Amino acid sequence: MRNVLGAIVLLLFPAVAMAQGVTQSADQGIEYRPLTKEALLESDPSAALSWKILVDAANLGSSETRIAELTLHTDYVGQPHTHDAIEIFYVL
Repeated sequence: MRNVLGAIVLLLFPAVAMAQGVTQSADQGIEYRPLTKEALLESDPSAALSWKILVDAANLGSSETRIAELTLHTDYVGQPHTHDAIEIFYVL
């Protein structure tokens, strides 16, 4: 149990340090603002494909990553397309 707690602390420490770094960067000119409820919803929830933005440049302080909750309805049919960045999907 002690090793598990140690591992959790080691995993959380960089996240806390990074969050503090973003706060310090925010004081140096990067605007930090939490996303509003309207900004979180980027598409019509009744559409076959909808998403909510959870993390992006507005609340992270950097445009290096974007995390979204994607909902694919049963009638969704995807189209082939490309992106300029890597996409990673976690299916729940």
